[in-house]
Amino acid sequence: MPIGDSLPSSTVPTPPLPSDPFQSASEALPLVESAVRRWRSALDGVVRGGLKRELTVRAIADGFKIGRGTAYNLARLLQAETLPSLVALLPGAKARESVVIRCRLSGSPEAMQSELEAADGHLNDVLERFGLTHSRLAALVGDNVDDGELRRRLLRGFRSRFESDQLLIGAEASMLIAAQIAVPSSDDLHVDIAGTQILAGVRRLRPGPPVEIYHSFGAGEEALQQSMSEGLDELHLTREHASSGRGFNYLMTDPSSDRDHGAIAAFFETVAMIGLMDSDLEDDYAEAALPILLPIRQLRYEVWIHRNVRRGGPPTAHLYPDRGSTPSQFDRHNRSRLPLPADLEVVEAPFKGDDLDADPARRHAGLIEMACRRLGVAVEDLVCHRVQLACPPNGSRVSIRWPLAHRPG
Repeated sequence: MPIGDSLPSSTVPTPPLPSDPFQSASEALPLVESAVRRWRSALDGVVRGGLKRELTVRAIADGFKIGRGTAYNLARLLQAETLPSLVALLPGAKARESVVIRCRLSGSPEAMQSELEAADGHLNDVLERFGLTHSRLAALVGDNVDDGELRRRLLRGFRSRFESDQLLIGAEASMLIAAQIAVPSSDDLHVDIAGTQILAGVRRLRPGPPVEIYHSFGAGEEALQQSMSEGLDELHLTREHASSGRGFNYLMTDPSSDRDHGAIAAFFETVAMIGLMDSDLEDDYAEAALPILLPIRQLRYEVWIHRNVRRGGPPTAHLYPDRGSTPSQFDRHNRSRLPLPADLEVVEAPFKGDDLDADPARRHAGLIEMACRRLGVAVEDLVCHRVQLACPPNGSRVSIRWPLAHRPG
């Protein structure tokens, strides 16, 4: 694994720290980037000066007496170019201290070692001045989830949080398969929406208070589909009207613990004229959002858009840190979203070559066909946009949005 050319580090001046201690972290981003890049450049000089040969993972591990895993991470850090990648791969304070000590023992030139120690001290000062822990530093540069290293770090964080949510909530589901279908309304101005969900492998891990597993669109119809569900007698589902008046919550109480594979709950609803296809604003959009109510091991979320729905551009996927709204609100003006570390794909043949097991695939296809009959459209006239994500954060919302067609005033 060859490493890129080293940057000269001994001549890099130490940038002054801001005099205003209340300066925000976002305003300090240029200073943070300078400190991070200086540290990486100094490390590159020490590693090259100590090894004097091709920088492979094995060479770094043997030359600095460190494990292969640590050496691999350092090699990736020395190859990284973008700030999100550098931050995602940057060792924490204790690990950086250990790296500096190892470098001191490597026999690299004294001037390079001194520059690394100075760069490390400066980086620590910058992070301390702005209260930037390792996680806060990653969040500061976290808008670009197209960066592979940052995406991997976010996904690792999701998996770690999943285990904590299991412990706190005492319930989980192995899979959530959700879809929302958007078709033109009868007035050719609005959009009708049908929503489907399949919660598979739903189980309680310990006795406790009721846990919400589904948030309905509204109170106008029964969302639960008994014929496509399984093991509901062991879930003891109850229905409760939401205090906000937006609909019904389906609550899960203690199921039997002798079902190893968990229960399956299927839901289906429709809402007419939920939002407009056109807008006077050039940057306006429509959005379908899915609240994550349980720790979910694997999410598959789809938005099927009819070919006759007027749009101003292709859909994009986003993540909201809260679940404070329902699909009935359409979320058209809620801008506080986060990037989603997963790709949104256009699926040409949604029911062919599927990676779902036969049983959930059959239930999912059945719900989609039911939605098409209710909406009076053919499956062939819909374009499926799919996003898949392991361990989506509990209490968040995954959304797929598309620009509305612009209607000049």
